Amino acid sequence: MPTTTTERVAITLKRIFATHGLPDTIVSDNGPQFTSGEFEVFLASLEICHILTAPFHPASNGLVERAVRSAKEALERFDLNNWHDAFSRYLMAQHTTPCTSTNKSPAELLMGRKLRTTLDRLHPSYTPAVPLDSSSLSRKFIRGSKVYVRNYAGMPLWLPGSVEEVTGPRSYRVHFG
Repeated sequence: MPTTTTERVAITLKRIFATHGLPDTIVSDNGPQFTSGEFEVFLASLEICHILTAPFHPASNGLVERAVRSAKEALERFDLNNWHDAFSRYLMAQHTTPCTSTNKSPAELLMGRKLRTTLDRLHPSYTPAVPLDSSSLSRKFIRGSKVYVRNYAGMPLWLPGSVEEVTGPRSYRVHFG
């Protein structure tokens, strides 16, 4: 997207929704285009729940951060004379690689079927084993869990608290004191 104003983001999301339908929830960072009243009205009109990731903590939106890092790493390796073809191959690999937590590929989760690849044509009976990834075993907290939270305002570096509410897959509302 050339610009990321609230209006441009809403237009882009409408195009995505026209193809894939409306999501129940959207998770975003705290960028001004996502925290504007206009964006909240847009999502409310479609009955979409909006979850903001914790400020100064990109890991709370870890899946997106990892996808961006992978795409950047792939772009660095592309032949700039033929990057469209290389990027298409990268996307095919990314969309057909099973996720460790679900054992299904993103394409399979989205479309309910596996995409056929050149590997499927070469070896129709091949089904790769998905290695256990330690990141899928990340710590989960429930309401009442005792936790320490990073203090970005100063000292002490960590503050004790307890989980008040689970607000997303990797984000929580914490009560201090």
